[in-house]
Amino acid sequence: MENVTPPRSKEEQQFPAVLDLSPFGIILLDESNHLTQLNQLAELVMTEADGLRVRQNSLCATNPASQQRLRRALEQAGTTHDHRAATGDEIITICRSSGREPLELLVTPLHRQRHTASVRGLPSLAVLIWDPEKMSPLRLDRVRHMYRLTAAEARVTEGLVRGMAVVELAREMRVQANTIRTHLKRIYDKTGARRQSELIRLLARNLLLNMP
Repeated sequence: MENVTPPRSKEEQQFPAVLDLSPFGIILLDESNHLTQLNQLAELVMTEADGLRVRQNSLCATNPASQQRLRRALEQAGTTHDHRAATGDEIITICRSSGREPLELLVTPLHRQRHTASVRGLPSLAVLIWDPEKMSPLRLDRVRHMYRLTAAEARVTEGLVRGMAVVELAREMRVQANTIRTHLKRIYDKTGARRQSELIRLLARNLLLNMP
Protein backbone atom coordinates (compact mmCIF):
# COMPACT_ATOMS: atom_id res chain seq x y z
CA MET A 1 0.00 0.00 0.00
CA GLU A 2 1.40 3.37 -0.98
CA ASN A 3 1.62 6.34 1.34
CA VAL A 4 -1.73 8.00 0.63
CA THR A 5 -0.71 11.38 2.00
CA PRO A 6 1.33 13.50 -0.44
CA PRO A 7 4.10 15.78 0.91
CA ARG A 8 2.75 19.10 2.21
CA SER A 9 4.17 22.54 2.72
CA LYS A 10 3.52 24.41 5.97
CA GLU A 11 0.62 26.25 4.34
CA GLU A 12 -0.87 23.01 3.04
CA GLN A 13 -0.59 21.43 6.48
CA GLN A 14 -2.97 24.04 7.86
CA PHE A 15 -5.60 23.69 5.12
CA PRO A 16 -6.56 20.00 5.68
CA ALA A 17 -7.57 20.89 9.26
CA VAL A 18 -10.46 22.81 7.73
CA LEU A 19 -11.27 19.97 5.34
CA ASP A 20 -11.46 17.59 8.29
CA LEU A 21 -14.59 19.41 9.51
CA SER A 22 -16.54 18.05 6.54
CA PRO A 23 -18.57 14.83 6.79
CA PHE A 24 -17.34 14.01 3.26
CA GLY A 25 -14.02 12.50 2.36
CA ILE A 26 -12.32 15.19 0.28
CA ILE A 27 -9.52 14.65 -2.24
CA LEU A 28 -7.95 17.48 -4.22
CA LEU A 29 -6.28 16.66 -7.54
CA ASP A 30 -4.00 18.73 -9.75
CA GLU A 31 -4.30 19.20 -13.52
CA SER A 32 -2.65 15.78 -14.03
CA ASN A 33 -5.14 14.09 -11.67
CA HIS A 34 -2.44 13.56 -9.06
CA LEU A 35 -3.33 13.84 -5.37
CA THR A 36 -2.35 17.14 -3.76
CA GLN A 37 -4.37 17.06 -0.53
CA LEU A 38 -6.92 14.89 1.24
CA ASN A 39 -8.70 15.03 4.57
CA GLN A 40 -8.78 12.40 7.29
CA LEU A 41 -11.95 10.67 6.09
CA ALA A 42 -10.49 10.33 2.60
CA GLU A 43 -7.26 8.94 4.07
CA LEU A 44 -9.31 6.32 5.93
CA VAL A 45 -11.07 5.28 2.73
CA MET A 46 -7.75 5.07 0.88
CA THR A 47 -6.15 3.01 3.64
CA GLU A 48 -8.96 0.47 3.55
CA ALA A 49 -8.57 0.18 -0.27
CA ASP A 50 -12.11 -1.16 -0.46
CA GLY A 51 -13.40 0.51 -3.61
CA LEU A 52 -10.79 3.26 -3.90
CA ARG A 53 -7.03 3.33 -3.56
CA VAL A 54 -3.97 5.38 -4.47
CA ARG A 55 -1.64 4.09 -7.17
CA GLN A 56 1.32 6.13 -8.38
CA ASN A 57 -0.15 9.16 -6.60
CA SER A 58 -3.36 8.85 -8.65
CA LEU A 59 -6.88 8.04 -7.49
CA CYS A 60 -8.04 4.62 -8.73
CA ALA A 61 -11.02 2.33 -8.24
CA THR A 62 -10.37 -1.28 -7.33
CA ASN A 63 -13.26 -2.52 -9.48
CA PRO A 64 -12.69 -2.40 -13.30
CA ALA A 65 -16.20 -1.11 -14.10
CA SER A 66 -15.93 1.51 -11.36
CA GLN A 67 -12.50 2.49 -12.65
CA GLN A 68 -14.02 3.23 -16.07
CA ARG A 69 -16.72 5.40 -14.48
CA LEU A 70 -14.13 7.21 -12.37
CA ARG A 71 -11.86 7.86 -15.35
CA ARG A 72 -14.74 9.25 -17.42
CA ALA A 73 -15.86 11.47 -14.52
CA LEU A 74 -12.36 12.87 -14.04
CA GLU A 75 -12.03 13.52 -17.76
CA GLN A 76 -15.42 15.23 -17.92
CA ALA A 77 -14.73 17.43 -14.92
CA GLY A 78 -11.29 18.27 -16.26
CA THR A 79 -12.76 19.71 -19.47
CA THR A 80 -15.26 22.03 -17.80
CA HIS A 81 -13.32 25.11 -18.94
CA ASP A 82 -14.05 24.02 -22.50
CA HIS A 83 -17.03 25.88 -24.01
CA ARG A 84 -18.46 22.53 -25.14
CA ALA A 85 -18.68 21.20 -21.59
CA ALA A 86 -21.64 21.64 -19.27
CA THR A 87 -21.03 22.00 -15.53
CA GLY A 88 -18.34 19.34 -15.31
CA ASP A 89 -19.95 17.93 -12.14
CA GLU A 90 -20.26 14.15 -12.10
CA ILE A 91 -21.89 11.85 -9.53
CA ILE A 92 -20.86 8.19 -9.67
CA THR A 93 -20.94 5.10 -7.46
CA ILE A 94 -17.92 2.96 -6.68
CA CYS A 95 -18.42 -0.75 -5.97
CA ARG A 96 -16.59 -2.32 -3.05
CA SER A 97 -15.13 -5.82 -3.12
CA SER A 98 -16.24 -6.40 0.49
CA GLY A 99 -19.88 -6.24 -0.60
CA ARG A 100 -20.56 -3.20 1.58
CA GLU A 101 -22.69 -0.35 0.29
CA PRO A 102 -21.07 1.45 -2.66
CA LEU A 103 -19.15 4.66 -2.16
CA GLU A 104 -20.74 7.71 -3.74
CA LEU A 105 -18.50 10.29 -5.40
CA LEU A 106 -19.05 13.84 -6.59
CA VAL A 107 -16.28 14.93 -8.96
CA THR A 108 -16.26 18.67 -9.50
CA PRO A 109 -13.87 21.21 -11.02
CA LEU A 110 -12.41 23.87 -8.74
CA HIS A 111 -11.77 26.34 -11.58
CA ARG A 112 -14.04 27.34 -14.44
CA GLN A 113 -11.48 29.08 -16.65
CA ARG A 114 -8.73 27.43 -18.68
CA HIS A 115 -5.97 29.82 -17.57
CA THR A 116 -6.77 29.18 -13.89
CA ALA A 117 -7.29 25.44 -14.18
CA SER A 118 -3.88 24.89 -15.73
CA VAL A 119 -1.77 26.83 -13.20
CA ARG A 120 0.94 24.43 -12.12
CA GLY A 121 0.56 23.15 -8.56
CA LEU A 122 -2.97 24.42 -7.97
CA PRO A 123 -5.66 21.86 -7.15
CA SER A 124 -7.81 21.49 -10.25
CA LEU A 125 -10.47 18.95 -9.22
CA ALA A 126 -12.18 17.99 -5.99
CA VAL A 127 -13.55 14.52 -5.30
CA LEU A 128 -16.12 14.35 -2.49
CA ILE A 129 -16.57 10.84 -1.09
CA TRP A 130 -19.70 9.79 0.75
CA ASP A 131 -19.45 6.50 2.63
CA PRO A 132 -23.00 5.69 3.82
CA GLU A 133 -21.55 3.41 6.51
CA LYS A 134 -19.09 5.89 8.00
CA MET A 135 -19.96 9.50 7.35
CA SER A 136 -22.04 11.35 9.90
CA PRO A 137 -25.42 12.58 8.64
CA LEU A 138 -26.07 16.20 7.76
CA ARG A 139 -27.37 18.37 10.54
CA LEU A 140 -30.91 18.63 9.23
CA ASP A 141 -31.85 21.22 11.85
CA ARG A 142 -29.17 23.53 10.46
CA VAL A 143 -30.18 22.80 6.87
CA ARG A 144 -33.77 23.70 7.68
CA HIS A 145 -32.82 26.90 9.49
CA MET A 146 -30.32 28.15 6.91
CA TYR A 147 -32.51 27.59 3.85
CA ARG A 148 -35.93 27.86 5.54
CA LEU A 149 -36.90 24.34 4.50
CA THR A 150 -39.90 22.45 5.78
CA ALA A 151 -39.34 19.17 7.62
CA ALA A 152 -40.30 17.23 4.49
CA GLU A 153 -37.97 19.30 2.29
CA ALA A 154 -35.11 18.68 4.74
CA ARG A 155 -35.74 14.92 4.56
CA VAL A 156 -35.70 15.04 0.77
CA THR A 157 -32.46 17.05 0.87
CA GLU A 158 -30.85 14.47 3.14
CA GLY A 159 -32.01 11.71 0.81
CA LEU A 160 -30.49 13.48 -2.20
CA VAL A 161 -27.16 13.73 -0.39
CA ARG A 162 -27.34 9.97 0.14
CA GLY A 163 -27.77 9.55 -3.62
CA MET A 164 -31.40 8.45 -3.53
CA ALA A 165 -33.62 8.77 -6.59
CA VAL A 166 -37.10 10.30 -6.63
CA VAL A 167 -38.81 6.89 -6.66
CA GLU A 168 -36.70 5.68 -3.72
CA LEU A 169 -37.46 8.80 -1.71
CA ALA A 170 -41.16 8.47 -2.43
CA ARG A 171 -41.12 4.88 -1.24
CA GLU A 172 -39.15 5.73 1.92
CA MET A 173 -41.38 8.72 2.78
CA ARG A 174 -44.56 6.91 1.72
CA VAL A 175 -45.71 9.64 -0.65
CA GLN A 176 -46.25 9.95 -4.39
CA ALA A 177 -43.28 10.63 -6.67
CA ASN A 178 -44.91 13.88 -7.79
CA THR A 179 -44.87 15.05 -4.17
CA ILE A 180 -41.11 14.50 -4.05
CA ARG A 181 -40.72 16.43 -7.31
CA THR A 182 -42.68 19.32 -5.79
CA HIS A 183 -40.37 19.28 -2.77
CA LEU A 184 -37.36 19.21 -5.11
CA LYS A 185 -38.52 22.30 -6.98
CA ARG A 186 -38.95 24.19 -3.71
CA ILE A 187 -35.57 23.00 -2.42
CA TYR A 188 -33.82 24.18 -5.58
CA ASP A 189 -35.67 27.52 -5.42
CA LYS A 190 -34.64 28.08 -1.79
CA THR A 191 -31.02 26.96 -2.11
CA GLY A 192 -30.31 28.33 -5.59
CA ALA A 193 -29.14 24.91 -6.80
CA ARG A 194 -30.30 23.73 -10.20
CA ARG A 195 -29.55 20.01 -9.93
CA GLN A 196 -28.60 17.31 -7.44
CA SER A 197 -24.84 17.66 -7.94
CA GLU A 198 -24.98 21.41 -7.29
CA LEU A 199 -26.98 20.87 -4.12
CA ILE A 200 -24.51 18.30 -2.79
CA ARG A 201 -21.57 20.58 -3.55
CA LEU A 202 -23.33 23.50 -1.87
CA LEU A 203 -24.01 21.52 1.29
CA ALA A 204 -20.53 20.00 1.34
CA ARG A 205 -18.88 23.42 1.17
CA ASN A 206 -21.01 24.86 3.96
CA LEU A 207 -19.06 23.89 7.06
CA LEU A 208 -21.71 25.33 9.39
CA LEU A 209 -24.06 22.57 8.26
CA ASN A 210 -21.55 19.80 8.85
CA MET A 211 -19.65 20.66 12.01
CA PRO A 212 -20.44 18.51 15.06
